[in-house]
Amino acid sequence: MYKRELQQTARKSLFLKLLHLPYGILIPILISTEVTNALAGKTKSVLTTAAGILAIVFCYTYFYGRLEIAFRKEKEQAVQACKMKQYRTIFANSFEKLYHSGLGKNLENMKDDFNAVTELMTEHRPMFAASLAEAVLFGGYLCWKNPLVGICLILISLLQVIPPLLVKKYIQVNYDNCREIEGKITDYTVSAFQGFMTIKLYQLKDWWLSHLEELFQAYIKIGSNSIFANRSEVGMYAVLDHVLKYGTYCLIGVFVLFGKTNLETGIQAIALSGSIYAAVKSAFEIYPRFVENSRAQKRLEEWENASAPSTALPTRMEIEWRGVSFSYDKPVLKNVTARMDLTQNHIIRGENGAGKSTLIKLLLGMETPQSGEISVLGSATGQLDKTLFPSEIFYLPQKAPVFDLTVGQMLSAVIETESGFDGCAAGSATPDGSEYLDANIRASAGVAPANVPAREHTFAQHLSQLGEDFNEFREKPLAEMSEGQRKKFYLALAFSGDAKLLILDEPTNHLDDARRKTLAEWITQRGRGVVVISHDSVLEAVDAVCWKLQNGGLAYV
Repeated sequence: MYKRELQQTARKSLFLKLLHLPYGILIPILISTEVTNALAGKTKSVLTTAAGILAIVFCYTYFYGRLEIAFRKEKEQAVQACKMKQYRTIFANSFEKLYHSGLGKNLENMKDDFNAVTELMTEHRPMFAASLAEAVLFGGYLCWKNPLVGICLILISLLQVIPPLLVKKYIQVNYDNCREIEGKITDYTVSAFQGFMTIKLYQLKDWWLSHLEELFQAYIKIGSNSIFANRSEVGMYAVLDHVLKYGTYCLIGVFVLFGKTNLETGIQAIALSGSIYAAVKSAFEIYPRFVENSRAQKRLEEWENASAPSTALPTRMEIEWRGVSFSYDKPVLKNVTARMDLTQNHIIRGENGAGKSTLIKLLLGMETPQSGEISVLGSATGQLDKTLFPSEIFYLPQKAPVFDLTVGQMLSAVIETESGFDGCAAGSATPDGSEYLDANIRASAGVAPANVPAREHTFAQHLSQLGEDFNEFREKPLAEMSEGQRKKFYLALAFSGDAKLLILDEPTNHLDDARRKTLAEWITQRGRGVVVISHDSVLEAVDAVCWKLQNGGLAYV
């Protein structure tokens, strides 16, 4: 994906860097001509050449600066476009992969990998090619002028391979270790914020901080080693730069003194030597990054290579279990074979630890059976089309999801998703090129589905039956609502839609007796396609097929 998206940007970057080559070789030639004319007393030629040099320098600096600014703007736009596609490919992955991926570690690594790949494509590869071209062009020119001088400077430039050979491997090891610890610190911090209640209730603050300090100390130690290695490389390059610079002056001076070259060629050699050395040094520094960044590209491609979702609609109103077994440390499900006809409702009961949560994870494709197969609405769970959620399959977990949106924004977003609207794919953008983020903005632009008002009305009616006023809730963030309020929001969302299958995990939690009875009535009235996992006795009155999950088996009650 990145090769394709950034290819044009990479070509422009290479052109910009190659643009320096004619300028870089023309100026030394003109300077040597200037010095030769000055020594010969050609005043008019000296003044003319000087004016030409100043004019070339001014024009080159001005126009190159303009091109550089334009390129940077285009590069940033291309990078941001790639970031959007990256996030889209991430969420195109299976439930199982997303469920098992570490939040903090993956976000940290993906950010680093993405930056590494984009820099490789738009900066490092063009710079490497331009550096090689510069070294070959300038070295070749000097060899043409004087083979002895050209060959000597090229051989001298190769001394710059010494510093990276000595410390690069050490630097890479420390970088990889730092990256790993950064991921652990992020994971550890995220888990603390998510579980702050546990930390407060059980007085685990000091314990948590001590472990965090251990991670920081390890990071500091490895970072210090990395800094030492980097500074050592910088120091070696600084010494080597002085040796090469002044050594070249002395060498060219000796060549001129003993008649091995003329003064004009000597001046050009001194002027071009710095560019040759810098080009060779740049090539040596950049090349090892190709291997490093290729690993980053492979990691990103693992996320990008998600199987393309099918567009098939549900073919069978059923859930089928065929010899399904699953275990963690001990068996949870043992050779489960069952068929749930979704023209009816189904209630699954089971004791704590019986495997109800695992059963849901298997249904949604978050886990893969160790043996057997599960099909939902005619599709294998591992191949469920993501577009089936929530328009055809609506899942409400035991703990109602928290999202940083208001009730109105979340409702509009879900309605649009159910209607098959995709703002990114449709290219919905403001005139300045930024993406629309708010569903209400898209609606005002005339791109939202036409059924929004009707669905909002139905949702508001259901929410009212649960004792809440949609107008009062509309601007309230979901994160600021109580568990009971969030549960009511998602229940109203589920039953106001037309999904063929509702999967509800302990839906009566945080509801009072009146709202639990309301929910039971909704399930009865719907009469189809509701699968409930619950202990609640209120739901026993619901007209549904009852199942018992016990000892790894699933059977009729």
